[in-house]
Amino acid sequence: MAAGCHSYVPVELSTVPQGEVVRLAVTRAGSEEVARVMETDQLRPTVRGELVGRDDDVVLVRIPVRRAADPVAGGFRLDLGQIVRIPQGEVLAVDRQQFSTTKTLGLAAGTAAVVGFLLYQIFDVFSDAGGDDGPDPELIRIPLSIPIG
Repeated sequence: MAAGCHSYVPVELSTVPQGEVVRLAVTRAGSEEVARVMETDQLRPTVRGELVGRDDDVVLVRIPVRRAADPVAGGFRLDLGQIVRIPQGEVLAVDRQQFSTTKTLGLAAGTAAVVGFLLYQIFDVFSDAGGDDGPDPELIRIPLSIPIG
């Protein structure tokens, strides 16, 4: 699904079912394990991933680490992820990914408009490429006077 086809809506963590894509706003301490898994020193205040589970004190989120093509699976895209443990006390806000009909229709309408405009331009160019035959010969009157005599 295209990135423009969804949006995030705020929810309570307890209402999010396992397997849903979430965006967590976390404290500095909450982003430390994410930074370790991503092998970076940069702490990110936002964690995006799939909710794998939760306990009374820990949230388990599968974050994407790398994307690769798996030749064994016929070249299908393989999303490699790592499950991280984030203490619930370090989670400041939870947003759930939701399909946006409005954004999807807008994206589709914009794409259709661009394709239609390009096709119109292409057909317009090729319809003029046959050469200009000039105006209709039946409508042309040339005044001609020939002096006789």
